[in-house]
Amino acid sequence: MHTIYYQDWDEAGQRVQRTLKQYTIGTDELFVRKLVNATVIQNLLLHHSSHESEAGGNHLIYAAPFQSSCLDRYGSEIKPALLERCDRSVFLETEFLYWNGSRFELGEPLMHTPDALAIARLLLDHYLVKQERTYESLYTVLDDDRNKVLFYLKEVHV
Repeated sequence: MHTIYYQDWDEAGQRVQRTLKQYTIGTDELFVRKLVNATVIQNLLLHHSSHESEAGGNHLIYAAPFQSSCLDRYGSEIKPALLERCDRSVFLETEFLYWNGSRFELGEPLMHTPDALAIARLLLDHYLVKQERTYESLYTVLDDDRNKVLFYLKEVHV
């Protein structure tokens, strides 16, 4: 088991303001938490600025409130798609949101993800291919409130 701390990072002051949350988790979930771009904690979307591991085994994720400007064209549509649903899963699972040209819409699962390790494997790739269609992973969020990992995808033509 691993202990992970979410730290509220002040970019201007270049310092930690406070610890937001602490968890004790397994290795596979640790991978997921470090690989996503952002995490929702108590209905607050936090963009990860960095993460590290301490010699004693503790893990830290430095995060700040999400700014839509961090994703040029798509940033303003991340939060609305995130807040549309409030269901909670017993086990960590995925949701795939597809860009339709103006917003993200919940769609069919792109891949089968039976556990946290399978989700972590998907998070390693910037492009996902299914049935000769290629999707770019624009942003990923672990919604801790819902126990879901959201993949924001856009189809690309290669």
